[in-house]
Amino acid sequence: MARKQDDSSSDVGPGGSRRFYEFSTTRRGVLIGIIVVLAAIAALLTATQPFGGEGNGGARTATACSDGRDNDDDGKTDFGRDPGCSSAAERTEMEASCSDGRDNDEDGKTDFGRDPGCSSAADPTEDKPACSDGRDNDGDGKTDFGRDPGCSSAADRTEMEASCSDGRDNDEDGKTDFGRDPDCLSPDDWIEKEVACSDGRDNDEDGKTDFGRDPGCSTAIDATEQQ
Repeated sequence: MARKQDDSSSDVGPGGSRRFYEFSTTRRGVLIGIIVVLAAIAALLTATQPFGGEGNGGARTATACSDGRDNDDDGKTDFGRDPGCSSAAERTEMEASCSDGRDNDEDGKTDFGRDPGCSSAADPTEDKPACSDGRDNDGDGKTDFGRDPGCSSAADRTEMEASCSDGRDNDEDGKTDFGRDPDCLSPDDWIEKEVACSDGRDNDEDGKTDFGRDPGCSTAIDATEQQ
């Protein structure tokens, strides 16, 4: 009698044993689930790698120049399109005020070469320095370099004088400036306020006061009496 042919998926192994490769729907579902989980883990590990692959310990986050957003509202997005981005790692799309084509200080002049507030194209602001803006910024009745003693040059960004040479009793102790106020060690000192080791007080409550008596003071200008 002729034997019926077995057309099932099989193979004959050593010794005549059959190996059947049967993948049920359940097994395929489990395999797919494992693959999905492994892919998710791989994506998570990639997202938490240090930025740029350097071991700086920080989480990988998109910077302003690689996040797909127009962060500075100039109609341009990210490195390669926004001129404010010199690389994809830049954390701001903002261009320097002195090279962005805008009149940022509203003086009718724009950018380096036209706006006197710009000393270079890389300047972050078009605003004129305090010592050349035509204003009395520190309220002393004197304006800008050449008239205000707080200005050593037209590029100075403050008109403020050092407290020990401004003609004011800044710490309200009845004494004014270097030579009269003992808290001023030079006319260039920025503060007239007394320090702990020369203020006549037992600041650390150890029964001893100031330099020469309190062992916590190594000089009269020490800020604390604490040892």
